Parts: sequence; C-alpha cells; structure tokens
Amino acid sequence: MALHVFVGSWLAAHAFLLVERLAGIEWDFHPDAVTYVTDYNSYVDDIANMPNNLYFFISSLLGGNLPALIELNIIAYSLANAVGWGRIRQYGRACGLSSGRTLVAAVVFLLQPYRLHLGVHVLKDTLIILMLLLTVSVAPRRMWLAAAALLALRVSAVIYFVGCLPRRLVVGLLVLVSLALALTMQSQEVIGFLISRNELDMGGRNFNTVSSFEDYGAAGTLMRGALWPLLLVTGAFWLLSPAMTLLPIAVEMIAGRVALARVRIDWLPILTALGLMAMLVNSYTAYIRYCYPLVCVLPVLGLQMMARNKT
Repeated sequence: MALHVFVGSWLAAHAFLLVERLAGIEWDFHPDAVTYVTDYNSYVDDIANMPNNLYFFISSLLGGNLPALIELNIIAYSLANAVGWGRIRQYGRACGLSSGRTLVAAVVFLLQPYRLHLGVHVLKDTLIILMLLLTVSVAPRRMWLAAAALLALRVSAVIYFVGCLPRRLVVGLLVLVSLALALTMQSQEVIGFLISRNELDMGGRNFNTVSSFEDYGAAGTLMRGALWPLLLVTGAFWLLSPAMTLLPIAVEMIAGRVALARVRIDWLPILTALGLMAMLVNSYTAYIRYCYPLVCVLPVLGLQMMARNKT
C-alpha cells in the first residue's frame, strides 16, 4: 500500500472537513447522516437486520459518536486512495500504458471532489467504495470478505458486479432479460413491479429537476434504465438540473471521460449496471449516490480490463 498516498489523503480530508465547516456545511447536511447517528437502535436489535444495514451496526458499536464515525470514513477514504493508486499503477504497467497516461488515470481517481465530500460525512458510501474497490482488485480467494461486507452495506450493490462482468456474459444477460420482458410484459405482476418503482420515496433533493418519467408508468421505469446512465457518465444531467450543488459532480464526470479517453473501458457492462440501478430508484439525486461507487472506480476497472485483454 502507498503509505504516502494514505497520509496525504488523510491530511487532505481533514483540511477539506475544516473548509466545509467554515463554509457552513455541517455534519447533518445529508439527512441520512442524522439517521445513522441518532436512530441506529431501530436497526440493530436483530442480527438478521444486518444485510443492507451494516453501517447502523457500526454506528451502534461506536455509540453514535460523531467524531469517531467521521474519522472512520476519513480512514476508509484514505485507504481507498492508497489501494486505488497501487492498482492503477499495477494495471497500467501490465497493459503497457505509458507512465504519463497511468499517472493521469491515478490523478483522476485521487482528485474526485464528490468522493472527498462523502468521505467527511457520516454516510456509508465511502465504505461501499472501499469494499467495491477491494472486491474487484484483490485475489479471488480473498475477495469474498470484501464482497460480503459490500452487500451488508448495500444489498443492491450486487448490481455493481454486472459492471465487472465480461462483455459476452452481459450480452447473454441482456438477451435473457429482453426475452423475459417480452414474454411477461402482459403479466400484471411484472407491470405492477415496474410501476411500483415509480412510487418510491427516495428522499430526493428539491433542486433535482431531472425527469423520472413517472407519468409513463411501467414504460417510464424502462426509460430511466435507458437514459439516466448516459446522463450520468457524460455529466449531461446538469443541463437538465443546473443546480450549483450538482455542478462539481457533473464536472467530475466530464473530466473523467476526457482524462480516460485513451483507456479502453468496455461500456456495455458499466451502462447495463447503471441502467439496472436506474430502474430501481426514482430520484436522480438518489441515483447519483447509488451509482457513484461504480462510476468512481472506473479508472481502476478500465485499466484492469485492458490488462486482462492484453494477457
């Protein structure tokens, strides 16, 4: 592990935390943070509740201590940076990428402002990113612990694995899903499920104006799956929802696509995973949060794909 990257990230996160406090962004900026700190007892009375709720158990273990939870996330953020830096350099050498382009990919990964913001708040996203990064980059015999922790943090993270599959498997999956939908679209159960995804309360922000196509019923759920991923990875969502709060995320997406233009990312698995996630949520701000872990590890995934194809 790159110790200098860990230490530098740890210092940068603490400095950024101070900047946010001076700017008036308090620990309760995200409603979820308040729930994790104050309401964890509602989730930890039964160990069977752990899937999808591991972060509540962590908060309970720390007694809802705000400084401890923030420090835990900062450490997780710093570890993710150190692991990502090492893996990008490893995969860059393996696929014959020049040192300059490898450095660009590493810098793109390290300088993700939204990930830094999440890393100084009491949110589970930072641990999810770390566990996803470990799942996709460690030896298969050791990945299962990270994968189990990832699913305990967010059950729907199983969709992230689709983005890591080889193209031929994803094509087969899409064919099967298309056939299944074609054969069952007259089923009231299937239609009811697709419509139900439009009726969820995802706690979206008021500044979100990206359409969720709710008025189109079941077809609207499918439209989200087709359109939302493209808006996300290109940053074009900001044209539809031009809030200053979303601008850094849009800039991050655009910068990532430009900087990684020479990295041959297989977009079919990635967009398929992002499309499946879009069908499960109906708020674009929630969608960004749910998809961000997969999007932010793209520098690692892209170089990993290139290294595997080269061998």
